[in-house]
Amino acid sequence: MTEEEISKAYRKALDVIEMEDMEFQEPGNPYIHRGEVIARMRDCLLQKELKMGEQILFVATEPYGGPGDFAFRGGIVESVDTWKKTCSVRSDFFTMDDVPLHYVLGRYNPDIREKHYGKECVEPLFGEHEALAQQYLRDVEEKWNARWEESESQSDGMGMNL
Repeated sequence: MTEEEISKAYRKALDVIEMEDMEFQEPGNPYIHRGEVIARMRDCLLQKELKMGEQILFVATEPYGGPGDFAFRGGIVESVDTWKKTCSVRSDFFTMDDVPLHYVLGRYNPDIREKHYGKECVEPLFGEHEALAQQYLRDVEEKWNARWEESESQSDGMGMNL
């Protein structure tokens, strides 16, 4: 490829992930790995796709039944933050705020009879990618456990001094 063709492809890729060159080149940019780029691309596409009040299937960012209870859950989109690329989802027990848009896997559609992600009546958004969905579940659990361990270590350091 010529340098001009590479530059054109690079600019097109930046357009898709809604970033400027300077932003992409910043130190500490999380979008250097394939998984982060895919997630960002899904975020950008989903911000235009999701509607408030829509019933969706998503990767729950908080466990319902205690540690380790992470799964695909159903919920209703309450809001979409196009700047942060997140949404709030009202689920069975509570609302989960700041759910990354790429964790939304599909929408409920009563006309869909086959199963997707192990659930009936789910229309996958941008195709069914089971390995990617499983990776999102692992990511959520790892982040939750890291926050839990951090809060535990902070509370241990707050002992009473006499």
